[in-house]
Amino acid sequence: MALRLILCGRKSSGPVWRWSGLKMKSAIFRSRFAAALPGLCVFLGVLCGSLLWQIWAEVSGKAPPLSFSLGIGVASLILVGLRYWPVVAIAAIGTTVFAEPVHPVLQNVAHGAGLTLGAVISAFLIERWRIRPSDLLDPKSVWRTLAAVVAGTFAGAVSATTVVMLVGGPGTFAAGVEDRAARFGLGLILATPLVLSWAAPPAERWTRVAWFNFVALMVLCAAVAAAINFGSGTASFAWVMFPLIIAALRFHLRGAATSMVLVAVITLWAAGQNSFQAVGELASGQVRLAQLLVAVTAATMFVLAATADKRREQERARDAEQRYRAIFEQAGVGVAVLSADGEYLAANERYLEIAGYGRDELLGSHYTAILDDTEASASRNVLAQLSGGTPPIISRDLNIRTMGGEKRWIRATSSKIVGAAGAVDQVVTVVEDISERVKAEVALSESEKRFRLAQQYAGVGVFDINLTEESALHSPESAALFGVPWHPGAYRLSEFVDRIGQSQLHEMRAKLFRSAVDEAPFEMSLRVSMPDRRIRWIRLHGRYDPYEERPRLLGLVIDITSDVEAKAQLREANEKFLRVTRLSAMGAMASTLAHELNQPLSAITNYVEAGRYKLCDAEAVDGKLLAILDSARDQALRAGEIIRKMRAFAVSGEVVFERVSLGPVLAAACAGVQQLKMADDVTLICHPVRPDLLVVGDPVQLEQVMSNLVRNAVEATEGVARREIVVSTDIRQRDVLITVSDNGCGLPQGMLENLFAPFRTSKSNGAGLGLGLPICRTIVEAHGGKLWAENNPQGGATFSLVLLLEEGWAHLGKGEIASEPYGQRDDRAA
Repeated sequence: MALRLILCGRKSSGPVWRWSGLKMKSAIFRSRFAAALPGLCVFLGVLCGSLLWQIWAEVSGKAPPLSFSLGIGVASLILVGLRYWPVVAIAAIGTTVFAEPVHPVLQNVAHGAGLTLGAVISAFLIERWRIRPSDLLDPKSVWRTLAAVVAGTFAGAVSATTVVMLVGGPGTFAAGVEDRAARFGLGLILATPLVLSWAAPPAERWTRVAWFNFVALMVLCAAVAAAINFGSGTASFAWVMFPLIIAALRFHLRGAATSMVLVAVITLWAAGQNSFQAVGELASGQVRLAQLLVAVTAATMFVLAATADKRREQERARDAEQRYRAIFEQAGVGVAVLSADGEYLAANERYLEIAGYGRDELLGSHYTAILDDTEASASRNVLAQLSGGTPPIISRDLNIRTMGGEKRWIRATSSKIVGAAGAVDQVVTVVEDISERVKAEVALSESEKRFRLAQQYAGVGVFDINLTEESALHSPESAALFGVPWHPGAYRLSEFVDRIGQSQLHEMRAKLFRSAVDEAPFEMSLRVSMPDRRIRWIRLHGRYDPYEERPRLLGLVIDITSDVEAKAQLREANEKFLRVTRLSAMGAMASTLAHELNQPLSAITNYVEAGRYKLCDAEAVDGKLLAILDSARDQALRAGEIIRKMRAFAVSGEVVFERVSLGPVLAAACAGVQQLKMADDVTLICHPVRPDLLVVGDPVQLEQVMSNLVRNAVEATEGVARREIVVSTDIRQRDVLITVSDNGCGLPQGMLENLFAPFRTSKSNGAGLGLGLPICRTIVEAHGGKLWAENNPQGGATFSLVLLLEEGWAHLGKGEIASEPYGQRDDRAA
């Protein structure tokens, strides 16, 4: 990934864009060059023909008896199209004007224009009659080809001679037309087949031996023609026919055209030099006779080459027919040919075997005869679709019925054969027996269904993680376990960040990287937050797979939510068991302490009473000392009452409920805490309570609860500059709400969740056992109330408890209430 980022970074964008610009410019240049290449070839071809004519004229000192320009122009226009005729005109006229400055310009222009006109007319007629280059010498097209040649030749000759006569050229009109027609026609006959044969790709590739034979045969043709025309003897021109015939039969049109051009050039050169000895002594008509002889010979050789080529094509067609028959009959798939109406015309053995029909029973019947009834109605429009043109090929899986009644599945592919008129003549159908494949697919589908059901009921999904691209494929069950919508494409790992969180995603990437480096298995548990806010736990088990140099992890996603919850419940049960065990031990210890401390407290009470009695007998009674002894006696009695209540609560869990005046309970609890040294700098505000406000409960236990809450508030404000605690009440319809608020540091969020769990304390140095708040909550709940805590918005914490009034007690049917309310008793027994 880092390498990808470096390659795609900003620093590399400049060279990339420059390289893309160069590639675009190169592509534009290639496209423009490809568009201009046909015109360039036409121009060079006509230019070469015109230059050859000029070179011949300069060397021999006479007008050449043939002109290749017209033939090259016709061949070029046939190959590239008539739209390039201006290129032919520019090449022909330009060459004539610049190469023959001795003649008038209009005469040279007329000559070039005549060449162009002849080429255009011949090419136009050949294109209009739809004669392909390969059919120019075909027996069916030869007369039209000859007509196009004659028309182009005489059109060019007449137009050029007319202009030359108008500008005062030499000779007569008839002689000019005859001369130019002979030169133009002979050049067209020789050059056009030469260009077309070498421009078309050969029917078969020539080997080095074939090229050697071709060159040797061309040299032989040239040598025989030179010996006949320039030799001292009187050899007949017929001798040159033998190598020409061999060239036509062996190398077809290429050989005939090339050898004929060589022989024609040598023969006409010799005739122009008055050295033509093959037909006797002819003074004025010697060149014309040579032209005629060359034209007749060329036409004969070309027809012979065309005939040989046609015979070769027929032999190839017969070989192809035989190969087709062999392939048709011996093919490993069934092949049948149907008419446009759907009747069987031919079928190979494999098709008959698959269809289960004999040849006599199948041929002549309609293709729907082998189809199952349910498939026949759906397949009647196949021929209509093929006849319509789209699609050209139709493939379908069909259920057929053999002649014996057996049902089979086949894969049928039908394609149309279009005739010369453009209509569908026949339909070829290729069939393959796929019965075993269909059975396997059905079995696979059933297996996949069972596998899917097993995954769904077992809570298991399948994943495929691509380690190089950080993408993954998930089964529907796997996507559901991750809480994301399923789709068949690849998931990016970043798509799961909302479900598993950023930290788990980083951890997962690190483990994936380690698994890819070590080629080791991958295991990880994830906590998934579902869209409905439920928490799900999953376990990933993956195994490394190289997979054609694209490493991946294949594995399972398992839902372990029930296991995690079971372990959490077991852990909570163990903690509860430990707490119960500790509470039981504390109960036993409290019972023992209550029993052991009750005797010393009784003794202290007796000693205080004795001291008070002695003090009262004295002559001068000290009132302050007497008040101190009274306070000591009351505190000893209160301690004894607390111990007695603790012992009763620890042993039986029962509480004696009575009507309690809430004001004295709150005042006593606040006063007891205010006397402590740690509360010296604490502002303790206890809002007054109505004297007639009575709650139902045990006054000693309620005072114990309030003392514990106020004491905790004092400890929570330690270290605060201005320590303040407020105790307030709110009388409601059936209960009263009591709140103890402080301005301390508040309670941590983690502690709020388990604040009232036993043996959990925030005090350091072992200052607390973590039993105060659990005991308070137990007492409050035993009184039918509720105790909870929360942090204040402005800082600090507030403990709130609800105690029932007498109306609420009666409404809930809690039981009987003792008759004597707390605060109205004068004495307490130790």
